[in-house]
Amino acid sequence: APPPHHHDQSPSLAPPPSPPHTHFLALSSPPFCVQKEKDPKFRERLQARLQQLDAAARSEGARRQRASLSDSARAEERAAVAAGKRPYYAKKSDLRTRELLTKYEELKRKGDGALEKFMAKRRRRNAAKDHRYVPK
Repeated sequence: APPPHHHDQSPSLAPPPSPPHTHFLALSSPPFCVQKEKDPKFRERLQARLQQLDAAARSEGARRQRASLSDSARAEERAAVAAGKRPYYAKKSDLRTRELLTKYEELKRKGDGALEKFMAKRRRRNAAKDHRYVPK
């Protein structure tokens, strides 16, 4: 078990850790307010760790979604092969196209201009990439 955070223990139960903040935020530690943290260095470390965990959770969700998409594509292909069709092994570009299509459908369903925002951001990103190759 990770050592308890200094906010979690009452002073009567145990002495504070000798040098403060020697351990780092463990995944199993209970939640607490980063803004209330007094030590600015430790607050920065906590904020960075929270951002790491948030990004990891987001990328894990995206990875799972991609995996489920490719699984469904494989299942469809297996069914087609069982029905007598010749097997077709999808290329990465096909899977990427399929992923984008599902993303567009999801953004359309979401409404409130989500698709337009996404497309505008994508256009800006592509314009910035193209701008690198424009001769000066």
